[in-house]
Amino acid sequence: MHLATGFGAQPFLSTYRRTELLERFLALGTVKGLGLLACIFLSHILTWIGRPFGALLWDVRAARMLEGGTFGRLAEKRLLRRFRRNWIRRTPGEASLLATYLTQGESILLRQRFRAFGPGYAERMKLPRLPEDPLRLGDLVVLKRAIPETGEKGVLYLQYTPAIRTFISLFDHVKIGKEYRLVLEPSTWGYQDLEFLLLQGTGIDVVVQAQDHRDYTFMERLGGNLHPLRLGAGDWVDPRLFVPSSEKRYDFVFVASWDPLKRHDLLFRSLRVAGLLHAKLALIGYPSGGGTMARILRLAESEGLTQVVAREMIPRTEVAAMVAASRCGLMLSRREGANRGIYECLLSDVPVLLSSANRGVNREVVNEWTGRIVDDGDLPSALLDMHANSARYRPRAWAERHTGCFNARCHLSKFLRKRSAATGEPWTVDIAPIYSSPSARYLDAEDVVRFAPEYDRLASFLREPQHADARR
Repeated sequence: MHLATGFGAQPFLSTYRRTELLERFLALGTVKGLGLLACIFLSHILTWIGRPFGALLWDVRAARMLEGGTFGRLAEKRLLRRFRRNWIRRTPGEASLLATYLTQGESILLRQRFRAFGPGYAERMKLPRLPEDPLRLGDLVVLKRAIPETGEKGVLYLQYTPAIRTFISLFDHVKIGKEYRLVLEPSTWGYQDLEFLLLQGTGIDVVVQAQDHRDYTFMERLGGNLHPLRLGAGDWVDPRLFVPSSEKRYDFVFVASWDPLKRHDLLFRSLRVAGLLHAKLALIGYPSGGGTMARILRLAESEGLTQVVAREMIPRTEVAAMVAASRCGLMLSRREGANRGIYECLLSDVPVLLSSANRGVNREVVNEWTGRIVDDGDLPSALLDMHANSARYRPRAWAERHTGCFNARCHLSKFLRKRSAATGEPWTVDIAPIYSSPSARYLDAEDVVRFAPEYDRLASFLREPQHADARR
């Protein structure tokens, strides 16, 4: 099979193509330099008029969006320098970043909102949903009970980056820090974010899962009470659900929302260029960022693809079946935090193609056993190669040794045990096993009942709705 003649202009110039052009424009060095100057200017103006919190937000934006290269390093150094100078509390009563945030309208509204839900929701950081699934957990999960009598700390597991603001708004950080350790499962790429800075200096010992080496390195530089660990949301996929299948109905599977940032258009164009118009393609997604399944299918049709099967918001069991029935998985986003699709493919013994433009994925996961990292221009030839030779990879064998919820639990438990030893605390009880579905659930359903008293106890750690004193 031969390659067609390039990525020639197509009649379907959509949001997807415009998004691609915008990202390339923002990657230009001159644009990054101007962006840094603009952020510095706005930060200084806000500082001058007495709005230091707003100024910090512009410093955060600059460090996150301009990362990489000279301008990115300058922005990050500036953020850390100004944060340590202006926001790390040095004397009792001195205003800290957290104290300032707790007076903001967003933080006050979060406390009021969760209190309004009634008992059982705030302490779990759980939103009401009808009909209620008794096994569904909230964004805050108890992995281990605290034992105050012996000084053995409990372990709380916090999912999703935005939930950090909710957690710090709801719970008294001083009381929590005395009895619990916190484990974060961020949902974003780029940890140069306000959420992580809010936890700095709170007295809570925090373990931050950081699958991407850049985020891991930034957390190391931030230091303090935040400790990075090379794990991510994808590592908690259940290997009992995602299993290999000898029946292959699809050549390629793409698990991603319909958001233009997922770059379905790149895949469709590459299949056309590769001459794989009749390849069997499975798309699994959900509406996001203005993208819809109908729009995706029109885009595929405009490129001449003939065998596309799309499924939207299907149960996890159906996702697992479609992934296992495929020969190759794909991940093409330029920026992707907490991706689970790659790990689901590997555990299903399906090799993957990862875009070299990606920021956020742990690249060590894609190796000679599991797949390839490819430049956008080489994607057509890589698709051809996978179409013919996917059987030469052994992703499940690699995944069984390095990822999945059982390995992740061992890795996290070992790290927590070291943190306890470093602070002179006992460790006699291990953490409960959990898995991603895609939010965390207990592997043993009885743990929902077993930990119920601990969740009730957490209610005593909640702040009052109007309480904003963080100066202790």
